[in-house]
Amino acid sequence: MDKKKIWKQIEKNSQEVAERNELVVKGEQFTLTEDQGRAIEWLNTKIDGAARTDRLLLKAPTGAGKTEVFLRVSIHQSVDKNSCVLILIPTRDLPRQQALCFEDRLEGTGLEVAQMHG
Repeated sequence: MDKKKIWKQIEKNSQEVAERNELVVKGEQFTLTEDQGRAIEWLNTKIDGAARTDRLLLKAPTGAGKTEVFLRVSIHQSVDKNSCVLILIPTRDLPRQQALCFEDRLEGTGLEVAQMHG
């Protein structure tokens, strides 16, 4: 599947998830907030030019959309930059939640999510 088709499917899936979770009413278009858009752009720019020692932190209140930003940055790095994304999270509950979020958005794209618990 090409990049445009992957992103189109992700947008379709994001709309379905937003409607299912009542983030938007049926028929209303799910869109990122301005802050989310800026965060995605900033993070991708920083990651693309990052040195190995650079550390980035996305800090925002609960419900601000950090997971959506994280998802889209990860997909950009994987699909648009043709690289693998490895996410290490030091708890058990949060990775399961993140994996479900990714799986919902990536359905039908051919991209996979794998979890490993120690």
